[in-house]
Amino acid sequence: MFTVRLIRGIRGSVRFRAEGGFPERFLNLAARAGVNLWAIERGETDLTATVAAGDYRRLQEPARRAQIDLQALERTGAPFVLRRYRKRLGIPLGILLCLALIGYLSGFIWTVELSGNRTLPAETLLETLRAYGLGVGCRKQATGLNQLDELEQR
Repeated sequence: MFTVRLIRGIRGSVRFRAEGGFPERFLNLAARAGVNLWAIERGETDLTATVAAGDYRRLQEPARRAQIDLQALERTGAPFVLRRYRKRLGIPLGILLCLALIGYLSGFIWTVELSGNRTLPAETLLETLRAYGLGVGCRKQATGLNQLDELEQR
């Protein structure tokens, strides 16, 4: 269920009210047009349902044929949030900068922890790792990880 809610949040959804005409015919025409509706509730004089944001416009023709008036009640999801902030370029620029910084910093070794060693002193192992270029603050690519495989074989 979490996955469905996540996908619907990313794609966006529109909660709408359909009034007048023939609601059952509208539902049949919408299904025939390939539009998925969920959370359908029947009132005394109206019908409320939720549809994916991209499919809301596809409901216009079934609504016209069933003599239904559509009214969007609530728009939720990423497309509507992004539309609201489309003129604020600092937000997407900040997100891109943050992702680039995380990607760059993930190329460094930040900590070295030794575990499972009972025969050699930890300081000896750390000195050996430094001799091979492995230590806190060094780039992962500069360490020569294939040299570490040689260490494991010894």
